[in-house]
Amino acid sequence: MPDKRTVLIADDTAANREYLKAVLVPHGYSVTEAADGETALARVRDEGPDLVICDVLMPRVDGFEFLRRVRGDPAIASLPVIFFTAYYLEGQANDLATAGGVSSVLQKPCEPAALLAAVEEAFASGATTSPPLEDEAYREQHLRLLSDKLASTAIDNEFVNQRLAGLVELNLQLASQQDPVQLLSMVCRGARELVNADHGLLAVTDDSGEQFEHIGRSAVPPDLTPIEPGRGLLGRVWSDKAPERLSGEELDPIALGLPPGYPTFRAMLAVPITSFTRSYGWLCLTTAGDAGFTEEDELLLTILGAQTGRVYENGSLYRKVRLHASQLEQQIARNQRSRRHLKAQFAVAQALATASPFHQVIPDLLRAIGDNLAFSAAILWGAEQSGPRFLLLDAWTAEPELAEEIRQIARGQEVSGEDSMLARVSFSGEPQWIANFRDDARFDQTLEAIREQFVRHDWNTIILLPLLQRGQVMGILSLVNSEQLPYSDSLMSVLTTLSNQVSQFLDNSHHQQHIIRLNRLYALLSGINTAVVRVRSRQRLFRAACRIAVDEGHFRIAWVAQFDERGGLVTPLIASSRDGIDLDQWAESLAEPAQCIAIRQVIESGHPLVANQLDEIPMPEQPFPMCREALDHGCLSAAAFPLRGKGISDGLVVLYADETGFFDEEEIQLLGEMATNVAFAVQYLQNEEQLHIQAFRDALTGLMNRSALYAQLEQLVAANQDSPARFAVVLVDIDNFHTINDTLGHSNGDALLIEIAQQLESCVWESDMLACLGGDHFALVLRDVSRREQVEKVVSKVLELAQASYTVSGIPVNVEISAGTALYPDDGESAETLWRRADIALRQARKRFVKHLFYSPDIDRTDPAQLTIIGGLRDAINQGELVLHYQPKISLVTGAVTGLEALIRWQQPTGELIFPDQFLPSAEQTGLINPLTDWVLRKAVGRAMEWRRKGVDLELSINISVRNLLNPHLGEDIMRVVREARFPLHRLMLEVTESAVMTDPVNARRTLQKLSDAGIQISLDDFGVGHSSLAYLKDLPLQRLKIDKSFVFDILQDRNRAIVSGVIDIAHRLGLSVTAEGVEDREAFDILQSLGCDYAQGYFISRPLEESAFLDWLENYQPIQT
Repeated sequence: MPDKRTVLIADDTAANREYLKAVLVPHGYSVTEAADGETALARVRDEGPDLVICDVLMPRVDGFEFLRRVRGDPAIASLPVIFFTAYYLEGQANDLATAGGVSSVLQKPCEPAALLAAVEEAFASGATTSPPLEDEAYREQHLRLLSDKLASTAIDNEFVNQRLAGLVELNLQLASQQDPVQLLSMVCRGARELVNADHGLLAVTDDSGEQFEHIGRSAVPPDLTPIEPGRGLLGRVWSDKAPERLSGEELDPIALGLPPGYPTFRAMLAVPITSFTRSYGWLCLTTAGDAGFTEEDELLLTILGAQTGRVYENGSLYRKVRLHASQLEQQIARNQRSRRHLKAQFAVAQALATASPFHQVIPDLLRAIGDNLAFSAAILWGAEQSGPRFLLLDAWTAEPELAEEIRQIARGQEVSGEDSMLARVSFSGEPQWIANFRDDARFDQTLEAIREQFVRHDWNTIILLPLLQRGQVMGILSLVNSEQLPYSDSLMSVLTTLSNQVSQFLDNSHHQQHIIRLNRLYALLSGINTAVVRVRSRQRLFRAACRIAVDEGHFRIAWVAQFDERGGLVTPLIASSRDGIDLDQWAESLAEPAQCIAIRQVIESGHPLVANQLDEIPMPEQPFPMCREALDHGCLSAAAFPLRGKGISDGLVVLYADETGFFDEEEIQLLGEMATNVAFAVQYLQNEEQLHIQAFRDALTGLMNRSALYAQLEQLVAANQDSPARFAVVLVDIDNFHTINDTLGHSNGDALLIEIAQQLESCVWESDMLACLGGDHFALVLRDVSRREQVEKVVSKVLELAQASYTVSGIPVNVEISAGTALYPDDGESAETLWRRADIALRQARKRFVKHLFYSPDIDRTDPAQLTIIGGLRDAINQGELVLHYQPKISLVTGAVTGLEALIRWQQPTGELIFPDQFLPSAEQTGLINPLTDWVLRKAVGRAMEWRRKGVDLELSINISVRNLLNPHLGEDIMRVVREARFPLHRLMLEVTESAVMTDPVNARRTLQKLSDAGIQISLDDFGVGHSSLAYLKDLPLQRLKIDKSFVFDILQDRNRAIVSGVIDIAHRLGLSVTAEGVEDREAFDILQSLGCDYAQGYFISRPLEESAFLDWLENYQPIQT
């Protein structure tokens, strides 16, 4: 549409002008108005509208005169004009309008769509070309038309006025009617009276249009109801919004859409019930007479139908508004209640959040509930578990002085009786709502004085809520209101929530006390475990255990001693207490017969002895050790735990507490673990010295063991790198020794090994080395041998002497020996190569059934697959096929990334990525592990230094293998690489496994100490799955422990969690930090954080990543919330 076009409306009725304006303006037209033809003509000349919509019958200048003057003025003669009239619809009037160039003649009332269509058509037709209307014929025709209309109007005025008066009266009645049923019945009755019909039926549909919602009836039976909205002629009247008039002899009511049983008729008039927006239904009038219905009847009822539709629509909107207002009021009331309920919950939560004991929380708790929920009083009763007895704990009332009065009345008095309201709630564990307690007989069982208060203050409703602790009712909250409150689901729901809050607080408080107790016990266990690791003396261990039991375990007295089988004291009594005890006096008391009996009974039972009420033990018998002496020191509970173990004397740990019932089942179990740890430590201390000796000597023969010999061999190789010295490595096996063992028994087999070892010792010089490798395996290192013949001579002598005839348990035994030899430097320039090739020579000698064989390349038949890997690995190192992946470590305290572990991968030319477990074992066996470790070290340190220059400062972890630790130059090699890269020594962490250290503890400790002294950090990797010797934690220069992932994977299991907790605690007490590897999920992460673990590594944080992916991950990493 072009820019706004102006339409002039000329009509003497303001309502008509408003209607036309309401239709045109929303569609983009600009509208001006005139109340008569003369004013309209002036505005046309002054304002120049684009179109005029003009009434015909107007005062002063009517529509036809207006049209004549417009066409007679050349300046405005082409102006389009539309007639809008309710009277001039006859053919003569239409002919006259057409002669004057009127675009359209619209009948009042007119649908908006028809009006808009006529306007658009007038604009589309363009300017009018009608000639001036100045001839006498037009004037005569105009006057005749006007005269005829006035005459006709005068005749019909009285009848029309009567009908219009009836219609106006009916409209007034409709405007005041709000009830839809009454409205429709009134319309139906009024319409029937207006047109003198015999019967009337009116029906409107619901919002869906699928069924009738309201029916209006007039002069028809009340049970007549139309079947469906869209049926028959009436359905078309409703859907098409068009009236219908019918007359005739054979009108079928059912076919027309009327219900069966409708009275017979000869004529029918149906009009739609419509508004501007929709069609609601129809109004049907019938008559049995011959006159039928006229066009005026149809027009009149059409107007009535439209008016009824608008009134009905307005009424529906009104009812919807009222319904919505009612719903809003209800919602506001619900919101206000919800706010009060939430305020009460918040106030209760604030009261419970003080972390105070429950008895201190009660006043604020009662005030929060009573005040915020508008109760008159809130009273808390404490429930005795022994029976239906209740004590008033505290009270709150809206009037403070009344609460104090209730407290004074009820203080010290009990409410009892199985039929009381309190007892019913206590037994059932369910809340009670009593709208009028005075009508409830159960209240008679309640404290009479309190009941009088209820009556005096006109309290009516009482609500009783159980408060639970660990599933048991420990209290009952009584809420009182002066009104008789009917049961309310919403209020009971919030009260139940509040009681659950309090119950949860009670459970949490109990749980916190339980945690405090466990913390005390775990502190005790941790302290003793730390002492087990640190202390190297039995007496110092006992002394530390007693001190820790008193300081950390909060026991009043603790003593430890070891006894003989009669219960007599073997080692001195060691004790600790808060107020000091006389050890000499207690030692004398332990020698008494009664004490010896008590001690012996505990030790022989092998189970703890517990006395939770020492003051009830008969004194003469004294079944508990030192009972009388403990009572003198104020002790009321005690527990004795036997110390039993292989290789140690029987002992006893006795603990005393200053309160009754101190030792429950959980306490006894954990203290039993403590006693077991102490017994284990005693046994360990007794065996440690022997174990230390055995670490470097074969226990059976007394010769050097494998580790000691290998270390000396490496030293010998290192010492002769630049000298022409030659020596030989000879490995010796006794053939079929297992047969001797099976035949003569292991004890006789051991005796034979000792004799053979002595014979071997007689064959070697003092400068040579001889070792028992375990079982029937021996090794010799023959020094200063320049030719193979010298070696052959010595080996022949060894074979001759060692293969002599032996007598074991009177039975002659012949021994056959096989040997294999590798020469330095011909067969290898490293200890590992010499050892491996001597072993190959030995195995080939046994396979070929010869006594001795020197190594040569032609007898080296190792596994082809391994050779392929070894050969490929050598090429991979040289050709750059090795890559590093990096796995981050984060702090469990801050969530920040603190370090990374460098992990090697083999990227083959085919693109296949080989993981280290497929090639590192071969590298270990061949000596390739050393250049491989050197490559990893150089690559990782170089990359870490580049990142450091860019601001990425992370701790770098690198793994060190068994073979690396056996390399005497490991320390110098590492120091050289790190210093060349200028990487900070303290930011490098070397991870070694327990098994790697155990291979050669002495040299491993020496190498690691050298690196640690230089500032490099040492971490013990996979802790817990190797030998797990606690001595390593004390003797090795460690800064960190790495808990093996097998424990972390199953940390949800109580046993694994306890082990992890113990390791963390021991490490921290030794000044070590702890890393947990294998952290796969959030739950394990949270548990480790709660246990105090320092660092975490695993797929929950990140898998190992190649360099660019790792840097991207690091840039985008958001610290995990801890």
